[in-house]
Amino acid sequence: MSNGFSETTKIALFGANSTGKTLQIRSLIETFGWENVGIVSCEDGLKTVQSIVRPEQVKECNSIVELKQAWKWASDHYAGTDKWVCVDGGTRALQWIAGEVWAGTDAAYTLMATGTPKHELPMVLKPFLRFITGQGEIDGQRQWVQIGRDIDFELARWVRLPANMYWTFWEDQTSLDQYRKGLPWQVDCPGKAGRDAIMGSFDFVLRLTRAGNGVVATHDPERRVVRSKARDDWAGGIKVPNEQTNFSLATFAETLKPQVAAIQEAK
Repeated sequence: MSNGFSETTKIALFGANSTGKTLQIRSLIETFGWENVGIVSCEDGLKTVQSIVRPEQVKECNSIVELKQAWKWASDHYAGTDKWVCVDGGTRALQWIAGEVWAGTDAAYTLMATGTPKHELPMVLKPFLRFITGQGEIDGQRQWVQIGRDIDFELARWVRLPANMYWTFWEDQTSLDQYRKGLPWQVDCPGKAGRDAIMGSFDFVLRLTRAGNGVVATHDPERRVVRSKARDDWAGGIKVPNEQTNFSLATFAETLKPQVAAIQEAK
């Protein structure tokens, strides 16, 4: 994504359970057609849209390995500026990345602690030795640095797909200190570096909440209550409201077309 401009749009929505994150996929299917919407399901949570989803447009994932394989599936079937790739369960997907680092380190540490020399560790575990100090202790800080890098790399692969992108995430409050959390609300993701990678990868990051029978999408430019993001282009007709009531992802995506049209005209 050069200088933040693209003929495709990358959107992330986060919120608590039952805020309609997955349900937004329905609006994409109804507006753009089922054949133009691919879904990578990472948490078996498509029940709210199962009446409109066809099996051939879904790729189920249960591990980071399957998520990486799903990238090729998405690239093969949903490349195009009129296509959408939806990753439902972004928090869980990124937790798999962190889990790979933690599990690998723990396995290597356990073997060494029970007498296995470093040179006798299985090859699959040797990369995790960099997280174990010369004193035989786990270096948590080094783990978090690697997790952030791995999340950034994986997100970069996905957002470079020549398709519109939609990811769903759970929400979390900000850690104020070791024991307390508070405002602003933000994307739930392993580690600050991973969260920063999300904010850097997507064009729009908005929070969903329930309001009666509808859904509100919140953008907070001052980040006092919600840590959000919007690539406003006032000259191009794009100014994301602080609150969008009865939010529809497809309708929101349609409002972004003036910006896309201006980019295409400039070319």
